[in-house]
Formats: sequence, C-alpha cells, structure tokens
Amino acid sequence: MSLYSRILPGPVDRHMLVLHGLFGSSDNWQTAGKLLSEKFTVHLLDMPNHGKSGRTDEMAYESMARAVAQYAGKAGPRRFHILGHSMGGKAVMRMAQLFPDLIEKLIVVDIGVKAYPPHHDFVFDAVNKIDLSMVTSRKEVEDAIGHEIADWTVQQFILKGLTRNTEGGYEWRTQFDILEKNIAHILGTIGAEVVDLPALFIAGEKSNYIKPEDHEGIQKLFPRAVFAGIDAGHWVHAEKPAELAGVVLEFTES
Repeated sequence: MSLYSRILPGPVDRHMLVLHGLFGSSDNWQTAGKLLSEKFTVHLLDMPNHGKSGRTDEMAYESMARAVAQYAGKAGPRRFHILGHSMGGKAVMRMAQLFPDLIEKLIVVDIGVKAYPPHHDFVFDAVNKIDLSMVTSRKEVEDAIGHEIADWTVQQFILKGLTRNTEGGYEWRTQFDILEKNIAHILGTIGAEVVDLPALFIAGEKSNYIKPEDHEGIQKLFPRAVFAGIDAGHWVHAEKPAELAGVVLEFTES
C-alpha cells in the first residue's frame, strides 16, 4: 500500500521518517516536524487507515512496517532516521526488526514493546454514536464528540480525521471501523528479533505508557536503547514540540 506524506524540506542528504499514532495523522506532527527540519528533510507519513493514506483491512505491524519500507525505497537509496509515536512507535520498532539496513537511528515516543490492555472503547463508542449522513455542520460533530469525551486533546485528535466528502457532507478519513476490528493487534506486541541499532525511547512523564520497569524488556530487544523523559502526557509532540525536537536532535547529532 502507498502512504501519503507531507515533506518538510531540510538538508538534502539527511532524511527522517515520522510515523504518527492511533487516530492521528501527519498533520499532527507539523510543528515538531518543522523544528526537526533544521537538520533533516522530514517525511511526515499518514499511516494506513489514517489521514490521506489508503484503506486496508490489514493492520498488523509487519504490514505497516512493509508499507513504510516501500515508501522509503521510493524516497531513495539511503538510510533514514526514523521516529514513531505510540502505534507509529511500534511500527518503527517492527520496521527496525525487519529492515535494519534502512535505518540509521531509531526514536520511539511514548510506547514500549509490551502489549497494552484495551483502553480505546470510549473513542469507538463516541464515533459510532454519530450518524454522519444526518450531519449538516462540523459543529454538530464537535458537540457530539465533546459530549462523549471530556479530554479536549483527545477530541481534537479525533476531529482531525473529519473531512468533507464529494457530496458536500462529512466523512471520516480515519477508518474507525477497521481500527476497532484490529485494536487487539494494534495494542499487541512486536516481534522477538533483537535489533542492534542506536535507539532512543522518550516517555511522556505524565503518561503511563513507558514506566521505569519497562526498560528491561525494551533493552532485551533493543540493547543499545537509551531513555529520556519529557514533562508531558501521551501526546508529547503536541504538548512540548520544542522540547521533544531538542531531545531528538541531541540524540541524532551525538
């Protein structure tokens, strides 16, 4: 499957691929991406079933990794720095396991290697209650989402996936139906292959996705992993884009 990308120009000889998380899109990473483009040409990718990338029933991490590797092959014969957040973080870990020769350094933002328990039912429930065929304005959807989901940040990530269709109505670019069917895979583990690449794992310190007790399991698969923390929740790139970019660039330039 081909993946849509937003390319932020930077040095022509250094490239970074950025993969967003569940319910997100390349658009979510533009602020942090512009800061990273001081040192890299930055490719902000839309993951399958998100943003402007295509619809597919397959959401296993191996298929995501292969789609990213296919994009990397089209982008040119070079090694990439590659960064992924949450679901995108597991996708870049799997890509490192399958295609290590494509990668210079690996950056994973607020996700570990372990499986996570289900915790997105409230999002699927909120979206499933909305009949877009009856919607006449974006505000109707905003109000409906706001009624079901208290967290404003979560609301905004979900609403990024709402767009106009060719008939003048509304549709979701985020394929919630497929994501709901595949959520067990998305929350699951990656492969067991050990990866001998420099790797940085960044935790949102107000999040619980990467805890100190997770470090040992991460280093079993990524023995060269180092760890950093940022005073933010799970959406580190939205809350602290400058601090995140600074930590990433310190790692890539070292």
